[in-house]
Amino acid sequence: MRALFVVVVWLLAACSRSVPEPAAAPANRVAAPAEATARAPDGPAVDASPAPAGLSPQAEVDEALRELQELEVRMCACSNKACADRAIADMIAMGKRYENTNASDDDMRRAAAIVERLEPCMATALATP
Repeated sequence: MRALFVVVVWLLAACSRSVPEPAAAPANRVAAPAEATARAPDGPAVDASPAPAGLSPQAEVDEALRELQELEVRMCACSNKACADRAIADMIAMGKRYENTNASDDDMRRAAAIVERLEPCMATALATP
């Protein structure tokens, strides 16, 4: 079992790379759920409180993955650096909140897939003033 926090750290390491020039919108952008399309791309800040109490270990992992997917939708809706910076700040808060959450290899693959889809959106948004 690994801490889900590792995935968020990996994402933040990717942010420190040089940002490529904006490209055409990636084909693998995630369609936003109906409730996410109604709010602004920068959306409400992710709660920085500890992981929800009383959840089973798997339910905590599932909640972390749900939040990561929500952040993916927000990041892919970003069209500029300011929006991407807010989403990154929320990812950092989320990573701290779930830093002690243990995830199975399958859960880690799910998180890595989300991050992989999020990265081109982040690179494009960070390169746009």
